[in-house]
Amino acid sequence: MYTAANVDVPLRQLPELWVGHPDNTANDILLRQMGGTAPVQQYLDSLGLQGIQIRDSEASMHDDERRQYRNTGEPATFVKLLCMLAENSLLTHGNTKYLLSIMSSSPSFPNRICGLLPAGTIVAYKTGTAGYNNNMAAATNDVALITLPTGGA
Repeated sequence: MYTAANVDVPLRQLPELWVGHPDNTANDILLRQMGGTAPVQQYLDSLGLQGIQIRDSEASMHDDERRQYRNTGEPATFVKLLCMLAENSLLTHGNTKYLLSIMSSSPSFPNRICGLLPAGTIVAYKTGTAGYNNNMAAATNDVALITLPTGGA
């Protein structure tokens, strides 16, 4: 992995790079390890999350930027996904804890969800930004599981 840069990254570290420090290469390696976008889509569909559509890898979208519009997600479906994660019904308990720890320690951006909430708010989140064309991003995405300082969600 990263052979041109002479860097080796263990497979177990890829989720941290993909979720915590948006790394498109890590995303594509994980997709390949899971058999591509089709099995991921089948898994999402089996969970009742048909409102999230994963059709193309990052490399595929870089090859043809029009493909980025084929990967979509409905807000209500992401709410359902986050509820499943919070209720520990999406992954094993250990993997849920691991994913939430990565999401909670991701770098924050002042004009995104984390930067707009009161101090002390615990935010487990994933950001995404599409490529820029004429100084405008095709998409700027944020999805988060928010725990308020009072302990409510």
